[in-house]
Amino acid sequence: MNFENFQKIYKIAIFFLCVVFVISCSSYKEYKIFEEYKQDAYNSITILGDTQRTSGWEFWRENNDEYRKSLFPAVVKEKPDAIVILGDLVFRGSSQWHWQEFEQNTQEARTNKITIYPLLGNHQYYGNNQEAFENYFQRFPYLKNSRWYDRKLSSCAFLFLDSNFGELSEEEIFLQNLWYLKKLKEYENSPEVKHIFVCCHHPALTNSTVISPSQEVKQHFLPAFLSMNKTRIFFSGHCHAYEHFFYEGKHFIVSGGGGGPRHTLNTNPSTRKYQDLFSGSEIRSLHYCKLLLDKSQLHFTMMGFDPDKKIWDRQDSFVVALNQELE
Repeated sequence: MNFENFQKIYKIAIFFLCVVFVISCSSYKEYKIFEEYKQDAYNSITILGDTQRTSGWEFWRENNDEYRKSLFPAVVKEKPDAIVILGDLVFRGSSQWHWQEFEQNTQEARTNKITIYPLLGNHQYYGNNQEAFENYFQRFPYLKNSRWYDRKLSSCAFLFLDSNFGELSEEEIFLQNLWYLKKLKEYENSPEVKHIFVCCHHPALTNSTVISPSQEVKQHFLPAFLSMNKTRIFFSGHCHAYEHFFYEGKHFIVSGGGGGPRHTLNTNPSTRKYQDLFSGSEIRSLHYCKLLLDKSQLHFTMMGFDPDKKIWDRQDSFVVALNQELE
């Protein structure tokens, strides 16, 4: 290929990417409203993270669009009572196009009246923040424009936090911390609550070679979580992989296998930062997680996708009792 032909192809490629960018930033305002469907009992809850598409600019990265289309239909077949998404629902929070794709991919959940409980990831802040927040809160009116919130689902309490500290003012950080401590103490002292789960986007612990552990999450969220008797699992995403840590007597799950381009992990025991209980490869399966609840214990399972066999299989599991962890 001579230089002149290369220039023509390059210009066409740039033009195409510009068109994609303009469409993704479209101000077209039609949107679907997600509803909160209250259940008499919550026995099964699905947790997953990072369902965003690969950016059109990042043409060299993994593209999992076909998987992303099949993820929620597979989850819905399990008949969960609720679905938790650990942030980064879409690639660009201000893009109507990206949100419309999310609506299409999650149609099965709405049709089957399964509530989605989301939280804010860094991609929800991409673009104009005002437009990004409108896209997010208009679709999830039951969040009542709150960046952090909680839900009591039968005997389980879930706290959903905003770990985008670079986007929060000092006052907002203070108010979230105050609310977080108050809610933890309320649920710790409530006889109706047996398990407490804390969820945020950025992981306090990870061996990712792409992103770093969040020092702000460690500083603001971990001390109180570790000090409570009823706190069971700390869930986070952001790292597009699956990791399972047992740190100071508590489980930490990193679940970012919802379809974003996967991260490579440091799996070398002598150089990685944290001991991962899951003995997987450097690049982990796309996946979702399940919590099955009963009166005395909870069962955790990670379901990974096998692209060759086109099936989901159990790749990690453990049981947590009321007063101690049982492997």
